[in-house]
Amino acid sequence: MSSPAVSVVLPTHNGSRYLDESVAAGVAQTWHDWELILVDDASTDDTPAKVDAWTARDSRIRAIHLPANRKLPGALNEGFRHARGQFFTWTSDDNAYAPEALARMLEVLAARPEVDVVYADTTWVDAAGSPLRVEPARPPEDLAIGNCVGPCFLCRREVHETLGGYDESLFLAEDYDFWLRASHEFRLEPLPGPIYFYRQHRESLGAQHAAAGSLAAQLAVERWLRQAKGLPRRTRGRAMEMLG
Repeated sequence: MSSPAVSVVLPTHNGSRYLDESVAAGVAQTWHDWELILVDDASTDDTPAKVDAWTARDSRIRAIHLPANRKLPGALNEGFRHARGQFFTWTSDDNAYAPEALARMLEVLAARPEVDVVYADTTWVDAAGSPLRVEPARPPEDLAIGNCVGPCFLCRREVHETLGGYDESLFLAEDYDFWLRASHEFRLEPLPGPIYFYRQHRESLGAQHAAAGSLAAQLAVERWLRQAKGLPRRTRGRAMEMLG
């Protein structure tokens, strides 16, 4: 079996409410050479049945059912352990790609071999999917004060393999920590134009665990400051100011 160009991992735990919409947005991509790995993180609702229904409908979709809940970073690591693509990304069960998302990000990486990670503007929507605002993809220097990469990205496989995946001790800031570490040795490039829909609702991980997420983010930045070598003085200063 030939390897697909893009591997998309979609972890889900009791994510039945929006799961079909998220998967359908992946299936509707204008770029067709992808695999979607659905990681059911020990769900107790009808999520497992929905996952299996999608694998039966499209041969590009595979399922992993975890027997015990490993939380988001663990589910991501398990998904990417099975990924066969040259380029990696992941999405959430309550968010959705615009149809041209993968194609536009692939275009950047194909045309610019010096770029390792591309990330894009995001349209924030409410629980019903109505647009709220556009969150622009800020320059990578802004990682010092927050996760400017956001939820819509595509990276070369080498990035994930070099970093060794997501830190499972930093649940709720696993992605921010990943990009902080990536910024040490890889080039990150913003892509203007919203190509992803990020759903803001009361049941999201961020909404349910806002305080814990802020603490995890602070821990990620503190570790980054200890380990980063040769950080520009301004960057280090901005990070210290953010930590207070």
